[in-house]
Amino acid sequence: MAIFDTGIRSDHPHFHNIKRTNWTNENSLDDNIGHGTIVVGVIASENEECLGFAPDTEIYAFHVFTDSQVSYTSWFLDAFNYAIATEMDVLNLSIGGPDNMDLPFVEKVVGDANALIL
Repeated sequence: MAIFDTGIRSDHPHFHNIKRTNWTNENSLDDNIGHGTIVVGVIASENEECLGFAPDTEIYAFHVFTDSQVSYTSWFLDAFNYAIATEMDVLNLSIGGPDNMDLPFVEKVVGDANALIL
């Protein structure tokens, strides 16, 4: 499962099966905002007191937002294309913002989602 977000905290004790990639201009993969870590927790937490709904899932954390919560369509589309090319089973986009109607973004996400759902 690919998670497109702010990354994931590398020292978080509730996750073990995480692969992380950076698509931003930052040098760190760590989630200094917390949103990506929360999303991954809901999905894949292995803690019995707060178990995710799919704790055995292999997670690919795509760091597509900076610590300033900035992302560019080009970063996102590069990561999205990589996830599709490597045949990820599920793509999670728990994202929003002022650019959510950016035409290249909308065409790619909606077009590929429709093709993949069929």
